[in-house]
Amino acid sequence: MKVLVCVWGLSGGGAERVTVTLSGALRTLGCEVVLSVSDPNGPFLQFVENGVVLEAADSRSHLTAFIHLKNLIKRFKPDIIVSHQTPRNVLSILAHLSTPDRAKRKIVVVEHGEMDYNSKQKGLGRRFYYFLARHIYRFSDSIVACSDNIAQAASEYILPAGTSVLSLPNPVLNRQMKALAREAVQHPWVLDSEAVPLLLGVGRLVDQKNFDLLIDAFALVASKRRVRMMILGEGPFRERLEEKIRTRGLQEIVALPGQVDNPFGYMAAARTLVLSSKWEGLPTVAIEALYCGAQVVSTPNSSGIVEILDGGQSGWIVEDFDPHKLAEAILESLEVPFAKSRLSQQAERYDELTSAAQYLEHFRHLVARDMLIDGVKVA
Repeated sequence: MKVLVCVWGLSGGGAERVTVTLSGALRTLGCEVVLSVSDPNGPFLQFVENGVVLEAADSRSHLTAFIHLKNLIKRFKPDIIVSHQTPRNVLSILAHLSTPDRAKRKIVVVEHGEMDYNSKQKGLGRRFYYFLARHIYRFSDSIVACSDNIAQAASEYILPAGTSVLSLPNPVLNRQMKALAREAVQHPWVLDSEAVPLLLGVGRLVDQKNFDLLIDAFALVASKRRVRMMILGEGPFRERLEEKIRTRGLQEIVALPGQVDNPFGYMAAARTLVLSSKWEGLPTVAIEALYCGAQVVSTPNSSGIVEILDGGQSGWIVEDFDPHKLAEAILESLEVPFAKSRLSQQAERYDELTSAAQYLEHFRHLVARDMLIDGVKVA
């Protein structure tokens, strides 16, 4: 089966990483895979598997991306187009509809966040794409979401309301990530993490990740026991967070090392990862942390985290966004930890080949659905 996978680029967050992982896993399962991006530069380039053909428009222009995608569809002639992220999905549907022989291929669009919420975020361009998505997703052959809550939100947002949306697990755990998790990180706090527990925050330094709350909660934890914290990631809130750390007098026990090459090595050393986000779809960082043996304490940012943590049976989900409650959960995770084997087992549901096999089964169903054998349509 020839599969064209589409995403904006190879930098960003969990959706981009998942897209690259899915591409490699589909290739492992025997598909001929082309990965289409606008910008090939980014940290996830290293995760593109051998055998996956990378096609880049080398431009951030949406018009250029559209033209490049149309030409790629004509040349590659995919059986399936699977596109990720709403703006890219809109362009992929338009390119599919405006390219000859569209009846010979299927297009699947994948949502990684709650559409109604995301449609109201800042940016005229973003709102325009979400408006278009609401009306043209009906021209796709299938809509997939990475969790039940995102599927429900998409079903309610897309017209006509109640459109069927399939929930499939994200392929998060890949071979490269598992290898990196076993690599030692030469940072003094990591090397000393058995003596002084290390807490971790991971994500872009932006409002969504709510690291202000994490710092407030950490200050309460640090007042009761010896502990250190690192927040991995980069973004526009760096100066604000650095000032908050100084104001709270936490410079010696909180570090912002920026974007790191191997966050999984840090996760393997951390006692607990704290997910302080205001909202999430299916937070892949929580899955990665569990696999690496780090416990997860989370705000109630989505039902996606409820799925990952099995309703709180494999981690801590606080009731609201109160720093005192978050601190209490962190302290409990340090004092009454889960066994690492239980955590990694919980994460295995999101293994790349397990997830990709479900995607491939769905693709085959879509292709077979319209095949005619002796004049009889295959169900």
